[in-house]
Amino acid sequence: MRREKRLLLISANTLADPCPVYPLGLSYLKTYLSNKLEWLEIKIADMNLLSLSGLESEIKEYSPDWIGISIRNIDGANSLDMTSFIPGYSRIMSAVRSCTSVPVIMGGAGFSIFPERLFQLLAPDYGIVGEGEESLRQLIVHLNQKTNITLGDEVDRFKQIEGLISKETGGVELNPHSKYLNSLNLQFDDKLSDFYWERSGMLNIQTKRGCCYNCIYCSYPIIDGRCVRTLDTDLIVGTLEKLYRDKGINYVFFTDSVFNIHNSYNVELAEKIIRSGIKINWGAYFSPHNLTDDILSLFRRAGLKHIEFGTESLCTSQMQRYGKNFTIEDVLHCSEMAFKYNIFYAHFLILGGHW
Repeated sequence: MRREKRLLLISANTLADPCPVYPLGLSYLKTYLSNKLEWLEIKIADMNLLSLSGLESEIKEYSPDWIGISIRNIDGANSLDMTSFIPGYSRIMSAVRSCTSVPVIMGGAGFSIFPERLFQLLAPDYGIVGEGEESLRQLIVHLNQKTNITLGDEVDRFKQIEGLISKETGGVELNPHSKYLNSLNLQFDDKLSDFYWERSGMLNIQTKRGCCYNCIYCSYPIIDGRCVRTLDTDLIVGTLEKLYRDKGINYVFFTDSVFNIHNSYNVELAEKIIRSGIKINWGAYFSPHNLTDDILSLFRRAGLKHIEFGTESLCTSQMQRYGKNFTIEDVLHCSEMAFKYNIFYAHFLILGGHW
């Protein structure tokens, strides 16, 4: 039985190098909105599985009342291939506009880095910068109830939606985020999880959002904010158990900007994973500091299989210029600990940094 209204969420990302990445943000959105708005039916359309003509057919068949488009990447971050993804997003917008006139809402990590410029270039009806779940809920409720946007009080309430960009806000973000969520359930889409598990050998999940560090080059504080909020460990472990027991998925990546923030929380999460009895492996981004032998040993027992260190340089003075708060001695020590516990690790490096 059809619900009262429909929302189609489009994952515009098609980058598959080195492997395709599950559209996690849309699953968080879908789970949150499904729990909050019982009258709203939601479907995800993934451009890794659809052609433009396939997307048009999907829109015509589903007949949504609103369309959301998630922009994950602006380019491939590859100095040997400077191709911009924006023309591809423009083609997706053109395909959407060719078969429906319903409002289009844009968001995602890539959009949040350049919101005003992308709002101008891609011309959605609305955009949401940063954490999207509650802001999108408020926007959908507003659009569902809207009768006359010209009413002064209604416009003022509308403009107060955090992270919102629209024609009514002058194409700029008037009300940046000040409130964040810290308890998020997550349900994976079965079809999509099968696709990404088969092609990449892992799925992804968050344990925390936000980054408190001050690396001069990084966009994570722009995307997620500087306020670090840890998510409910019971909900995370419940999701991992479901993936493991129902789908046989035994490898995930924690997509936190830096995993080893708030280690008391991380210890709680690791201990609950161990108590759950699931044999699931995981990896994450780490900073090469704020780690002890005992903590890394616990993480290994909880399934930590690989670490991606955000090191960026092997020179302490250059690290300091990048805004890092660790030294080459920290890098070597953390590497030695990872080797000790048979944890695969890699260090990201920025070559040719300014002196």
